Amino acid sequence: LRRLLPGWRDTAIAASLPAGAVILCLALALLPNYQESDALARNYSLHDRRNDLMHYMDTSLPPGKYISDRDGPYHKVFNRSWGGYDGVHEYPLARTLRRLPERSIEMWRDKDAVYAIMPYEQTADGPLLHYPDETFLLKGYPPDPEFRDPGMVVLSLYPMQYEGGGQLGSIELVGFDLNATELTAGEDIVVRHYWRAEAATASVQRVFNHLLDAEGAIATQTDYVPLWDDRRPTTRWDDPEEILLGRDFILSLPPDLPAGDYQLVSGFYDPLTWQRLSSPDGADSLRIAEITISAAEI
Repeated sequence: LRRLLPGWRDTAIAASLPAGAVILCLALALLPNYQESDALARNYSLHDRRNDLMHYMDTSLPPGKYISDRDGPYHKVFNRSWGGYDGVHEYPLARTLRRLPERSIEMWRDKDAVYAIMPYEQTADGPLLHYPDETFLLKGYPPDPEFRDPGMVVLSLYPMQYEGGGQLGSIELVGFDLNATELTAGEDIVVRHYWRAEAATASVQRVFNHLLDAEGAIATQTDYVPLWDDRRPTTRWDDPEEILLGRDFILSLPPDLPAGDYQLVSGFYDPLTWQRLSSPDGADSLRIAEITISAAEI
């Protein structure tokens, strides 16, 4: 400094050097804290998909208890006081745990749990389901730096009874549950569908269920919106990876229904135009199962 600035001791630079050195040291020391605070502030400005999770389950899944990881941020999602849940349906917390397989799945079912909300754990074959033969993925939220939440999966703790079934329009029948394939006239058929949509439909669709005799005549039928709640119409089936859990449809068999073999078929139709969705080969319904009916005892 003496060579560059003769008389430097008498300049303002000399007076500011100690303060500048202190400020520089403080800035370097506090830089990590600033970066952490900046990252935290940015994180809180991002959208939190746990709010989406609340709305999704409230409009898409039947009410039921769920289990969640003890250390994760999911055990208060459906708590009205802590999580701010304002949905219509109830999803009580059955149990918190560190890992889903720490107890048998029968134990979780004994606690009346029907869902699990767990951290999203990626494997080479997709999200880790923990009980691959006894649970299945309903909806996943993969980790994404554009969202505040750390990522999560919603699992069903009960498997589908039957897999597969075909496609109508953009909607695939992934599988179904059926209470019985052999019944007596006067009893009920209970069927539940599991759907997956490649894309949302252009118009709102309803599901029809027909029990057909050997001539194709309708012996009994029922139709309604496909999901538990009518606030999630097919025009909002916008996640091609999601499995949509259908409502229970009950077909009451007439007491005088003749004995024989019947076909249970299901499909979609627009309630305003009565236009049905079609399969790639032109069919407008899917065969669910063959039902054998016995005559009622007199």
